Amino acid sequence: MNSTIEFYVEKIESQILMDLAAHDDADLYTIANQLIQNEPSDKLESICQAYEVVKHELLG
Repeated sequence: MNSTIEFYVEKIESQILMDLAAHDDADLYTIANQLIQNEPSDKLESICQAYEVVKHELLG
């Protein structure tokens, strides 16, 4: 896993924790979609891979 993917994994995980603290709810898919919309298009693959990493971490 390269540093760009690791960056997005950390970004997604921190957003999940902030959402859980504020709303007692977090939606991984929504968080990933927001990143895709707000980050440069050349980062799409890294964001998608980070989404998969976090999803697998959460599912065990």
